[in-house]
Amino acid sequence: KIRPVSGRNNMPYYLAGTMTIGLGATLTMQPGVIVKMNGGLINAQRAIQAVGRTDPASLIVFTSYRDDYYGGDTNNDSTATTPSVGNWSYLQVDGTAIDPQCNFRNCVIRYASYGIRCVNSAPTIDSCIVQLNASGIRAEGASNPLVRGCTIYANTNYGIENVGASFC
Repeated sequence: KIRPVSGRNNMPYYLAGTMTIGLGATLTMQPGVIVKMNGGLINAQRAIQAVGRTDPASLIVFTSYRDDYYGGDTNNDSTATTPSVGNWSYLQVDGTAIDPQCNFRNCVIRYASYGIRCVNSAPTIDSCIVQLNASGIRAEGASNPLVRGCTIYANTNYGIENVGASFC
């Protein structure tokens, strides 16, 4: 949920490690939530619903803790540090996940190694902005993600990287 803290209406979440959404859990994110990561990753083993809205203030954002554009100056250093590719790892959808329950819509994914990493899974990635990552979306094994209506650009290696025996 969006959290108001110290007079600020939408305090970003800060993740410095691995967050696993276990086999018995579903993470449902409220539109407008901002998650800033410092080397971390989110691993969905069952379900993730990151469904934002088209209004810029209602996008769900996954970015670097150094990214001052979304959510302000989280590390409180003004312009001393700037975000870069690989500041955090990825959003992973495991093969154990229930594919129809893994949705990314109206999300922004920036400054990761792999923005969304599909491992033998088929999440839906719809109307997202995937930019400034090493690889925007990575499909591994028997993955078959549905990617539609996305803006994928300025990723250093691949927009969509299909490795292994993926059916994409």
